[in-house]
Amino acid sequence: MWFGLSRTLAFGMGVPLILFAVFRLYVKPEVTKKVFGDNVFFGLLAFSATICLVSIAIALIISQISQIYAITIDSNYIEGRNYWGLKRVIPIQSICSIKPFNQIGIKALVISNREGVEIYVYRHTEKYDEIAKFLSSLLEKNT
Repeated sequence: MWFGLSRTLAFGMGVPLILFAVFRLYVKPEVTKKVFGDNVFFGLLAFSATICLVSIAIALIISQISQIYAITIDSNYIEGRNYWGLKRVIPIQSICSIKPFNQIGIKALVISNREGVEIYVYRHTEKYDEIAKFLSSLLEKNT
């Protein structure tokens, strides 16, 4: 998970910032030389490497946080976290949809009920495949 997320973050942050730095190099080269010194290429390379390292650090933090999101399945309720990390409880009888989620390198299943409450089951959750099979059988029973 962290690799896909870090790649997305690096491109999302890096491309606009590097394009802006190159644009500034051609518009006001004296300002760029003040910032990077005489070796502008090395400065842009170091700037790009810093963006990649920051992206990897953010991705590692997000992936570690998503791994601690536990799913508790009881006989009547499913308890888990929503997209923002807030704890939510959904009664098993009210599950109306299970959809895949894949954005910015985060892969999960989204469990929704009729009231619009959502719980995310991240791909790196322990026993993910068993949970997915169990939830799909529950959805078949509820429909």
